[in-house]
Amino acid sequence: MKNRKGQLGGIEVKMTQSNRKMARIHYWNDVPGEHARKRRDTKWQDVTNWSDNQLQLWRMQVIAEAGVQDPRKPIPSEGKFESLALEWLEQNLPRYKRSFRRTVAMFAYRYLIPAFGAMPIEEITGPVVIRVIRSTLASYPAARCKYLCMIFSLPCP
Repeated sequence: MKNRKGQLGGIEVKMTQSNRKMARIHYWNDVPGEHARKRRDTKWQDVTNWSDNQLQLWRMQVIAEAGVQDPRKPIPSEGKFESLALEWLEQNLPRYKRSFRRTVAMFAYRYLIPAFGAMPIEEITGPVVIRVIRSTLASYPAARCKYLCMIFSLPCP
């Protein structure tokens, strides 16, 4: 049995002085109410007579019961883009000149919120943004489209 330390639901195995094989499972769990993960461990368990398959089954049961999250995956955000964008606008617009405030608010309400409003923040990735830009560009006249493609370094549709 390979020690799967550092992986999702990693198994730590040790031998005791009395030649008993002991194991515990490390896993990561989302902390409720916080944007964080905390490492947790099961209690040490005697697995001397267990096969590798029984150890893996135990590991899968612990992962399933705990609702374990992969520590390499982003922590899911509780808010959607729209609520965070509106909060940002409320906090940041007052520090800009009035004309720039209108421009920023118009851009957010006309383009960003309709495109990304219902999406959780962690789902907004580069490919998603490019897809939205391309679909938006398709609705522009050719001359404006060419200019925007040049700005975003994209081929024109």
